[in-house]
Amino acid sequence: MFKKHKRALSRRLRLGKRVMVERKEAQSAKAADKEVVPKQGQAAGAGLEVESSFAKWCESLRLNRLPGARKRRAPLAGLAVLDLGCGDGAFCAEALRQEARRVVGIEQDERHVQLARASCPEAEFIEGSWWELPEERFDLIVVGAGLHYEPDLSRLFDRLRGHLARGGRLVLECAVMGPASLRRWQVLQGKHGLRKHPSMRLLVDVLLKDYAVRFMGTGIQGSDDPVPRLVFHCNHHDSTALLIGAPGGSGKTILTRQFLNAGWPDISTDNFIHKLLHDRHYAWRPIAQHIRQLVGDAPLNRARVGEQIAEDKAMLEEFCDVLVAEAPVEAPFFYIEGAMLHDSRVKKQLVSLLKEKGVRPWVVSPA
Repeated sequence: MFKKHKRALSRRLRLGKRVMVERKEAQSAKAADKEVVPKQGQAAGAGLEVESSFAKWCESLRLNRLPGARKRRAPLAGLAVLDLGCGDGAFCAEALRQEARRVVGIEQDERHVQLARASCPEAEFIEGSWWELPEERFDLIVVGAGLHYEPDLSRLFDRLRGHLARGGRLVLECAVMGPASLRRWQVLQGKHGLRKHPSMRLLVDVLLKDYAVRFMGTGIQGSDDPVPRLVFHCNHHDSTALLIGAPGGSGKTILTRQFLNAGWPDISTDNFIHKLLHDRHYAWRPIAQHIRQLVGDAPLNRARVGEQIAEDKAMLEEFCDVLVAEAPVEAPFFYIEGAMLHDSRVKKQLVSLLKEKGVRPWVVSPA
């Protein structure tokens, strides 16, 4: 067993060495193709070092793991990008190189803004704080530098969420400090004053509570930065809908009562059929007229009407369209229940419509 693990470890070491050699060759070729002009008073090698550090920082953001990145020509191709604390515009230039359709940088330092505008005229640069956001939504918002000096991170993250397009990502590079299990701040003395760093649980559970948060790995730590930086990809916390379908007598009512008692909004397909039949506000709808024709003067048999709706494609599509239009998709959780959901055609139609609304559906049925 020991020899087997030793051979496996040896193979990994050889593979790792080969990857490092390939990376060095690629970087050497890139450096040869692109002359880096050092700043006045700066050694020529320092320019290469700066370029290498920036490339490593970009790589640490894991932009190649953004949704759909591998299907595009470049990870940011076609995206609208906002860089908060953009400095001299280096990342904005990188976003344009990757064919982003729109790039905006925000920076407080006037000198940096002038440098950014000179070096990257295709992007838009705003001189101001990260509270001065343009009135538009972005597919990607990148933020990291200086977060430890912001006194109200929770409100800032809430503000940024309103500027994320559907399916967009907030890429956050944040210094995290303290025991991961505790929700608290750690205050340190920095060059420009006190710096506040959140613990992991404070960041994820409190400051980013309205986001779906994915930890991506470590970031690039500066030589004068004593706190490790971590990278997170954050997106809108999509509403979740449970589709609970089962025949009568299966215990569905007992199960759904637990969600009702917990305060979840609910929609019952049985009650919805009753509303379409009797509520005059729906009288103009073809689905309501069909249900009246099906029932006639007989007592309402919800199970039978549900079966007939499922068998008629046009009726099923309209029934589901109306139901989803009235669903409380703004709530973090809600559920739809009824015997109709035991039919695969009904479930398929509802799942498709809910996904179009940005809702994450879960199908629940007895084993």
